[in-house]
Amino acid sequence: MKNIQIENIVIWPKNPKLEPKILSFAKGKINIIYGLSQTGKSAIIPIIDYCLGSTQNKIPVGYIRDYSAWYGIVLNINETKVLIVRENLDEASNKIIVLENIKNIPMLIDRSNEKNVEDFKLELNKIMGVPFYEPTNSLGIRNSRLSFRDLVTFNFQPQYIVANPNCLLYKMDTSQYKRLMLPVFNLVIGAETLENIENRIKLDALREKLNKLNKRKEETKRAKNIQLEKCESIISNAIKYGLLNETYSNKVRNQKEYKSILKILSEKTIRDLSPNLKNADSISDLLNDINKEIEPLNSRLITLQSQKEYIEELIELLKERNEKIKMKSNRLEIAKFIKSFCEENAEETACLGDLEEICSNLDVLTNNLNERLEPEIALYVKKLLDIDKELNNISINIEALKNEKFEISKIGEKKNIVEKIYEDIIIKSKILLEFANSKDEDINEKIKDIQKQIDEISIDDVEAEYNNCIKNIIKYGQKYLPDIKEFHYISQFIKDDMTIKVKKDEYTHKDFYLWETGSGSNWVAFHIGVILGFHFHFIEKKLPILNFIMYDQPSQVYFPQKILTEKDKKFEDKDIEQVKKMFKTFENAVKDANGNLQIIVSDHADELVWGDISDEHKHIVANWSSGEALIPQEWIS
Repeated sequence: MKNIQIENIVIWPKNPKLEPKILSFAKGKINIIYGLSQTGKSAIIPIIDYCLGSTQNKIPVGYIRDYSAWYGIVLNINETKVLIVRENLDEASNKIIVLENIKNIPMLIDRSNEKNVEDFKLELNKIMGVPFYEPTNSLGIRNSRLSFRDLVTFNFQPQYIVANPNCLLYKMDTSQYKRLMLPVFNLVIGAETLENIENRIKLDALREKLNKLNKRKEETKRAKNIQLEKCESIISNAIKYGLLNETYSNKVRNQKEYKSILKILSEKTIRDLSPNLKNADSISDLLNDINKEIEPLNSRLITLQSQKEYIEELIELLKERNEKIKMKSNRLEIAKFIKSFCEENAEETACLGDLEEICSNLDVLTNNLNERLEPEIALYVKKLLDIDKELNNISINIEALKNEKFEISKIGEKKNIVEKIYEDIIIKSKILLEFANSKDEDINEKIKDIQKQIDEISIDDVEAEYNNCIKNIIKYGQKYLPDIKEFHYISQFIKDDMTIKVKKDEYTHKDFYLWETGSGSNWVAFHIGVILGFHFHFIEKKLPILNFIMYDQPSQVYFPQKILTEKDKKFEDKDIEQVKKMFKTFENAVKDANGNLQIIVSDHADELVWGDISDEHKHIVANWSSGEALIPQEWIS
């Protein structure tokens, strides 16, 4: 596992003629920056965080931003020095410069080595050995892979956090970062492996599918029971129409009895409902045959009626003509009168011979007319009588067929009623019985397959391992807990809140959240102890972490603003002793870590307070108590 500590912090001025400001740090020691307020001590954490790829530039505005062009840090990664540089922009730059194996810090920055910040994060993840894991919990809160950026929560204790009773870890004062940490916390502290997490996620998904299938199976079972209970109306109708006898009425039945009755009914046929309709199936054929017989008769009837109308019109015309012929014949009677007159007065008539010839001719003409009239009318009258006779016969046949059709239709109506009863009892019984007896083979097969997959997946006892890890963290935290407080024991770590509960001694049962304790001494002591506890746990388990912790002004609970001098009697000896205990804890921690942990402290307190720390374990980075500061005065002037 790589050991990563800070070698330098570098700030390049906007004036290229000026040299960069370089702060040098020692590995495996307490690195101390001390001095007056407003000298830039509290800017150290945001500078380091910005250079480590933060999406926001939280470096304080003022001199530090006004006169700086670039910020950089040199990381010592297993004795390889890597320079990381980002440009000073109001909005965080998405570019970063990374130079490996550097010997000297460059005076000017060359942009040709710029790369994307996200690419840098991936590279550092690989160097640190951060597992490639993209967890998403059931609420879909996290949708990005685990990164070393999630781990910086254990590296920084800024001024607003180091003695904060409500927040223990960096960035955990915002719900956004807390929600991001919770899904990966087990992985971060080594309570769970990446393989186990993937198996657990897979197992959760399979169990969810299994639950849905079992729920669907239960719903189907309930639906079957409900449907079976509805068959009482079918049983009642079956008794009414004689398919079941009265012994089946008014009984309380179980599911087995319902199935038994449905089986009886499903085996019935339409003959059981209407035994007298043996030829009922041919009713539609009979009706079709009758319709086929009626159709040509109707056509013939129409034809004969047309013919009858035509002949009747023709007879009327003949009668009119006969009347005219009779009129002509009557006019010929004058010839007979003339002939008779001439015969009576022969002596006076000279043309009697001619008159005889004329009358003879008229008689012949009249007889011819009469002979033509009578036979022609008689012929058409006969045809008319024949048509009337045929029409009468056809009408009789049609009426008979209609009567037959009517009688057959009545049988058909009776059949429709029977068929309706057949559908309501026998068909429904068959459907219900088939539904009740269905085995849900498809669902059962899927359940069997998913259960097999579940059985093949094994996961570790995460809860047990988690408890072991937390016990180990609390053990180390207890060891490095400065004795400056009223409460002396870490009771438990509350994962959901990312905080702790504490109690006054190990054996008391009553414990309290940190915010329930009322002293700044308690708050800062537990922040120091718990963060050290996490780091010693990471070192022991060889887990990926940046191997430094920075505490910004931990002594603020005793003397928040001024540097303590020998002449200043404002502060009590007891407060000085408490701060000494803090630094003594830091010294013990770096000594026990054997070079694997770097502690950086920025504070108002000077060597008068912590001066008895051995030089072997401390390194003075900067003393800004006499007018010096992070930004040199020559940059400003």
